[in-house]
Amino acid sequence: MPRLQQELVQIVANGGGLDLRVGFRSQQDLVQLAANARASGATIILRDVGTKATAELVQIAANAQGKVLFVIDD
Repeated sequence: MPRLQQELVQIVANGGGLDLRVGFRSQQDLVQLAANARASGATIILRDVGTKATAELVQIAANAQGKVLFVIDD
């Protein structure tokens, strides 16, 4: 069962890194995780980002400021 967004935010806000599949997560949820990663110093790895537009990935990256890695399988 996937973790709730608030659980993931709590983990990241306390410095825990995550390795997530984008799946059904909203853009707003991913940006929120990215911003919390930046604030805490945690790293987030996002997989299966092929469904995201480049502009969406840029928005996530801008909020993470180096604390997010995208796995892009072309």
